[in-house]
Amino acid sequence: MASIYPKQRSPYWYVQFRDPRTGKLIDRSTKLRRDDREQTRKAKQLEAQHTADELKHGGLAANGSWDWVADYLGGKYSDSPLTLARYKQAWFALKAYFDAKGIRTPRLLTYEQCLAYVPWRQDPPSESGVRKAAHNTALLDLKVLSLLMRSAVQRGLADSNPALQLGIKRIASREKDEITEEQVAVIERELVTEPDYLRHSWQIAMRHGCRLRETCVDLRRVHLETTPPTVTFFVKGRKEHSVMLHPELIDLFGTMKTEGKRTAFEMPENISKKWKAFFKKCGFANLSFHCTRVTCVTRLARAGVDLRIAMDYIGHSSTLVHRIYQRLKPADHGAAIRALASFGSAPSRTL
Repeated sequence: MASIYPKQRSPYWYVQFRDPRTGKLIDRSTKLRRDDREQTRKAKQLEAQHTADELKHGGLAANGSWDWVADYLGGKYSDSPLTLARYKQAWFALKAYFDAKGIRTPRLLTYEQCLAYVPWRQDPPSESGVRKAAHNTALLDLKVLSLLMRSAVQRGLADSNPALQLGIKRIASREKDEITEEQVAVIERELVTEPDYLRHSWQIAMRHGCRLRETCVDLRRVHLETTPPTVTFFVKGRKEHSVMLHPELIDLFGTMKTEGKRTAFEMPENISKKWKAFFKKCGFANLSFHCTRVTCVTRLARAGVDLRIAMDYIGHSSTLVHRIYQRLKPADHGAAIRALASFGSAPSRTL
């Protein structure tokens, strides 16, 4: 089924659809701009027209099944490999659930079945081939399902989206820890013999505080020739975030460019789990990769870096979110104590 999606470094919407007569998958630019509301509306109309043509001529999804999902995800998230991998995992679990419950088409899905997915996902039957997942992971799957059902409604494969606004709340995650200097020493010693995707993602994150998926830097976005050198990360919402490149990464990125690489490393599947296993091997089961972001934010605060500069460097747009990442301790209050020290010598007053 047809879908429109963005591509890196292009201002246009792209459309992917299957020719209803030949069955050939076609992928091309619409020449309609993403930053123009009217042209975006026309791109969506084009998507709907291609979908209608497929259905009219007996396309692969004319029977209203879920056959269109794989092509839809592949087209929509072609420029976000980590997101695509995660959404494919969600679809694998969702499809197993649908098979178990006999939900053969989007039109058969009900609100109650969406709610029932959470306990099923937390303890799926062994024959489903799906691993047990935490409550919040099940909610992320349902987020993917809501996205798919929205497309199903647009394609005329369902009358409504029962996965929308289910009212299921996330369980608050345990607060991420700051990585101590002692832990850093152990981790970097163990990383010496590990694959590039672990070594390089660590080096980049510990100097820029970026998220795991952001460490797979497009080397075309690393500019060593400028003063100062800069790097552009693709942050949440596929927005570009350009910052001064940390000096300790200049040689690393220079070597990568010389070797003709396109990205900082090849992103493997389940990289978050690989990091969790590595931390556990190091004896730090409490750590996750996101602790690198917490560590950077805390170090900046401890060093007294201006809040606005720290937020801009890390890529936080909200002061509330930025402060949530700080893990300052009583031992860090020296500057406050020194600032108030002068009051100690002032004459006491009776209030």
